[in-house]
Amino acid sequence: MKLPKEFISRYQEIFQDDFQAFINGFNLPRSYGLRINPFKCPDITTNPYLSSILRPNPLVEDGYYYDENVKPGLHPYHFAGVYYIQDPSAMMVVENADIKPGEIVFDMCGAPGGKSTHILSKLQDQGLLITNDILPKRAKVLSENIERWGRTNAIVISADPTKLPEEFYGYFDKVIVDAPCSGEGMFRKDLEVMEKWSVKKIQSCALVQHSLLDAAYKLVKENGIIIYSTCTFAPEENEEVIKSFLEKYPDVELLPTIKGYGIQDGLGEFKMCSRFYFHHFNGEGHFIAKLRKTSPTPSYRKTKSKSLKSITKEQQALLNEFIDKYLVNFEIKYPIYEFNNHLYTLAYDGQVPNLDGINILRYGLHLGEVKKERFEPSHALALHLNKEQVKYHVDFPHDSTEVRLYLKGETITYPGNNHFTLITVDGFSLGWAKHVDSMLKNYYPKGLRIVL
Repeated sequence: MKLPKEFISRYQEIFQDDFQAFINGFNLPRSYGLRINPFKCPDITTNPYLSSILRPNPLVEDGYYYDENVKPGLHPYHFAGVYYIQDPSAMMVVENADIKPGEIVFDMCGAPGGKSTHILSKLQDQGLLITNDILPKRAKVLSENIERWGRTNAIVISADPTKLPEEFYGYFDKVIVDAPCSGEGMFRKDLEVMEKWSVKKIQSCALVQHSLLDAAYKLVKENGIIIYSTCTFAPEENEEVIKSFLEKYPDVELLPTIKGYGIQDGLGEFKMCSRFYFHHFNGEGHFIAKLRKTSPTPSYRKTKSKSLKSITKEQQALLNEFIDKYLVNFEIKYPIYEFNNHLYTLAYDGQVPNLDGINILRYGLHLGEVKKERFEPSHALALHLNKEQVKYHVDFPHDSTEVRLYLKGETITYPGNNHFTLITVDGFSLGWAKHVDSMLKNYYPKGLRIVL
């Protein structure tokens, strides 16, 4: 790999004795990782395919390594939300947050969704995740990955985190700031990032990072935790950002991060931070700092969002009709809200800040849409359910022609008639189909269909 000359000269001065090993690391083979969805596959030893391709990551409970030739992103399990493909270094961000069930967590720069799905695994269906990306296109991808994970206690928004209303101040137990950065740790993975690299970009990213940490300070409650991370090596975006933050807020303290397995100390006085280098750790480049705010944040009164409309009796009746006809052991325990005939339920009984004026992409579990005189189930509902919760399901092996046809959006010949059917792959929910005249009419979302 031919690195930029200015990049080389910068790090020759920064790393000195370790410089050559650092540079050589860019030519080392990459490591590949994924996290298993514990709600869908609590034990991979029960699945012959997964147990044959995965090696445990000793630092992450649901984390695994796999070989480059496996290509899990093309496997049907990926579309079923059985796992999330994630760099092993990036997994350590949420591991350092030490998230407990019942906590309220904000993922400030959530797209594409690796950290948010990891947070949901840690919450274990208790507490609340609000995950955000300022760019609507990225937030859409984030929402799709939250959907695959199949949980009911996440809100997806697209907003400028530095301009969130005061109702959010002091609301969160944990705030994750995986900040936009110059991406030096991603050079091996994405050559385009290297081609766009410059010292000017480092400087511009640092300005944004300072503002994001300022926002995190307002949002986290007393004794709450802020995790700051980047995928770059630049001290200006890492230790120097943390130094400035600690100087600005004397009520914030730096905490130790997880070490071992090749994770290195931060530079200079910031040894409690973590640095991830190619030549020391099996993952891409990363930086992590853990911070605690020790002073209280003024509490602001929470008001109910006007955009949250309760469903009508007619909508409730159509939903109940679908549940009675097609589902078993399925109960909605929380209020149901309507957004333009789309029904959502959020599995959280605490107070949520007013979201009026904020672009909401997902408010808990999307149940489906009321169309004329019927209820049509959502793809999200399919991915939330398991085969024991439906009256009709058809299971196909992961290597079957039928699974490929289904993911491409094609109709499948299969005996049966006139009912919604959950399609599963090796028992994992994949999506809906409707039996019509011994044909499975495909309900897999058009925007998610694949071309093979």
